[in-house]
Order: sequence, then structure tokens, then C-alpha cells
Amino acid sequence: MTKDEYDKLVGQKHDQIRELEHQIDQLTKQYCEENSSLKIGDKIRFDNKQGIITSIRLSILGYSFEYVWKPLKKDGSLGCEKLIRYYQVQNIEKI
Repeated sequence: MTKDEYDKLVGQKHDQIRELEHQIDQLTKQYCEENSSLKIGDKIRFDNKQGIITSIRLSILGYSFEYVWKPLKKDGSLGCEKLIRYYQVQNIEKI
């Protein structure tokens, strides 16, 4: 096997890995959207602030959800995204 052949085969394997990672990401996203008690776009109250859920993901432990949300500013616009970790989820109040 030449270096060029090796590089080509390794490149193909890397492409396959990237495709599998993309498929896993899509399955995880679908699982989160279908099984989470909160949905993207839900209005919530957390840490004495109102905001909106912008994304859902699995925690690093893999068996509970974490939420990304944007709190509402005083002028009604959305603030910066913040993470609600799996151990903080019980403090979320759906509005």
C-alpha cells in the first residue's frame, strides 16, 4: 500500500465516521424533542426570570435532559443563551 492509497482509505473512513456522527446527532435531537417534558419554544420561569427554551440536549450522563434557554430582557427582547443543567431542571416552571 502506498501513502496515497493509505491517505485515500483513511479519508474515506473519516468521512464515514462524520456521517455516523451526524446520524447519531439527528437521532439524539429527535429523541430529545419527542421525549422531553418541555419543548423548544416553551415559555418558562427559571431563576426568577422568564424566558424561552431554544434547544434540548441529553446530559453528559445520558439519561436526563438539559435545556438551553434565553431569558427575556426588561424591554421584551431575548437575552443571551444560558444552559439549565440536569440537576437544575426541577427548578423550571412552565408558564
